[in-house]
Amino acid sequence: MLPCQLLWLKNKKGLTLIEILVGMSVGILVVLLASGGFVVGKNLYQKIVIKTNIVQNGRVALDRITRELRQTDEIFVESYSQGLPQSEQEATNSLTFQDGHDDLVEEGQKVISYITYQKNGNILQRKTTYYYFQSSPSQWVRAGSKDNLGNEALEGTFEDWQTIAEKISDFKVWQDENKIIHLKLVLEDKGEIFNLYSQVNPRNL
Repeated sequence: MLPCQLLWLKNKKGLTLIEILVGMSVGILVVLLASGGFVVGKNLYQKIVIKTNIVQNGRVALDRITRELRQTDEIFVESYSQGLPQSEQEATNSLTFQDGHDDLVEEGQKVISYITYQKNGNILQRKTTYYYFQSSPSQWVRAGSKDNLGNEALEGTFEDWQTIAEKISDFKVWQDENKIIHLKLVLEDKGEIFNLYSQVNPRNL
């Protein structure tokens, strides 16, 4: 071996134990920071997905109620003699109104059916009913009607309960002094709470 090569090997130094430990610590720190950022990003993404799904779920339901309610010409409020409650504090969680999209039957008489929305547990349900007299079950009449003998109309089911929205913690309906109907839908999932509102001015009332 040449003298210059021997001199180079003699002067060459390896990494000390401290340098190795410092290098390992820095590497571990970088990995931890990267994995921590990944976890934070993943959690944030999951929250955004939950929020998007739950809001979309509630918005579709609220838009459907608003669209149907806008066409009605009768709101049937069995529990309130003076109509819908006048404030959010007194609001009801059930709403029944005449279907404004009813078609005409062959005899030229309008089919009268009613749509009901109500909160049941953590779901929002929809049902379609009709009313008739026992003496003529094929003839649908308005809710609360009475025949010549004073018998009240009976209720029949046209479409049974269907789930319209889930994750519902509250559903409120009330009407202000200007006859504007207010709808409030509160959704909750995994600690996330979302409030959705809508106002309806029925065209035919």
